[in-house]
Amino acid sequence: MAKKLPEVPKFATPEEEDEFWQTHSPLDFEHEEMPPRKRKFRYPTMVSLTIRLDEGTLKSLHKVAENVGERPTALAREFIRRGIRARGKASRRRSAA
Repeated sequence: MAKKLPEVPKFATPEEEDEFWQTHSPLDFEHEEMPPRKRKFRYPTMVSLTIRLDEGTLKSLHKVAENVGERPTALAREFIRRGIRARGKASRRRSAA
């Protein structure tokens, strides 16, 4: 009986696909015909925002990002999103009182 060859799984998100390919080689899937495909994922339109940080804050951001395995810009975006959500919740609580 022939050994079953591995198949490339279906991915729900780009992150899931990236994680898979970090631990697998495309050469393991040479037997599969993988035609080029258009990605079905929609990414939000990104715009740039320049912010000024003192040198110590920037170094701290880089250090924390390295410790958690993220890019400093991705970590900064997450911090900003969390801050916005927290401020939004606090604002709603104040207006409800």
